Amino acid sequence: MPLGTEKASLLGAAAGGTSQYFGDGSDGALDTTGSVNLTVLNESGYDGDMVLAQYTTLDVNSGHTLSVDDQCRGMFIYVVGNCTIAGTLSMANKGCYCDPTTSGASDNSAVSSDGLRLPMLTSGGSDTLEAADFAGCGDAVIAAVENQKGISGDGTIFKVAQVGSLGGSGANKGSGGNANRLSGGGGAGNAGTTGAATISTAGGGGGGASGRYCNAIANAGGTGGAFSGGAGAGGTGCHDGGGTCGSSGIVGSYGATGRNATCCGNQNQFSAGGGSGQTAGNKCAQGSDGSGGVGGLIWLVVGGDLTITGTVTCASSGGGGGGNAPGAGTGGGAAMILHAGTLSNSGTLTFSGGSGSGAGGTGGYHIAQVSAA
Repeated sequence: MPLGTEKASLLGAAAGGTSQYFGDGSDGALDTTGSVNLTVLNESGYDGDMVLAQYTTLDVNSGHTLSVDDQCRGMFIYVVGNCTIAGTLSMANKGCYCDPTTSGASDNSAVSSDGLRLPMLTSGGSDTLEAADFAGCGDAVIAAVENQKGISGDGTIFKVAQVGSLGGSGANKGSGGNANRLSGGGGAGNAGTTGAATISTAGGGGGGASGRYCNAIANAGGTGGAFSGGAGAGGTGCHDGGGTCGSSGIVGSYGATGRNATCCGNQNQFSAGGGSGQTAGNKCAQGSDGSGGVGGLIWLVVGGDLTITGTVTCASSGGGGGGNAPGAGTGGGAAMILHAGTLSNSGTLTFSGGSGSGAGGTGGYHIAQVSAA
């Protein structure tokens, strides 16, 4: 049975210990009158705790954007009642540069190998998980999800993978003797897992290569992490250099900074573009620099009805620089969207990666109906 605001509130009042199943509503009702950037706590460089907001109702009105004020480990929004996204809910270009496999955030923890996990009661669900697991997200979100009711064969574990998809392969181009220069783009980053209870971010694109009288080898794009897509590799170019220029290998994982281009030999004869990431990778020779931006992470958990007529986005606009050996784009982020009431979705969901010689992969998302506690 669909749950509107009134029904969700009545159930919460009656349920005692389960009244915070869709958050505690401590941030009140938000009906935007302009764009809102929530404050990132424990900010450090391109990293910060996952931002927590707990609303009674949420209305992001047309022309307005609800986002965060800096790169961070994601945005987690509880809504006790109804939620309408007529404007934009965004973690576009807000992914962090943070390794989910090592300790971090204010809780000084790594993300569990099983990923970020939220147990929710669902119709027909058969999973079991005693408690939510948001290690590595920061103290505020961890404290909030401790109020989640566990499941025992009666729900679904909604999960964001600890490590996302791999980056695209780097190009390998070259020629000897009097042969013409050989140039080519790298592979696109692998798309994140989408449309299932486990989702993931996307990988960054692989760098392009250009070689004459030498062999140019570009790096592969970076792997996505729990909180951000992977960065794009820079291009590798050479002319009259002889031998090999550059090397294979993965660069820019977990939302890293953009990778610089690599040049060997007579740099007046070719161009190589920088990769993309948190900051732009630098060009060499006559190429162009990359651009910054890595897709981030959204959790939206709604106790009432969810209406989307606007945009939900965790896209990346970080693009690779141009040249004979072009740079690559960053990977898109991910979003888990859960609702207990009815869903009306005529909006746009965007998780695309950045452009480049190897484009960044498209991130994953999932929308599912859950049951009330």
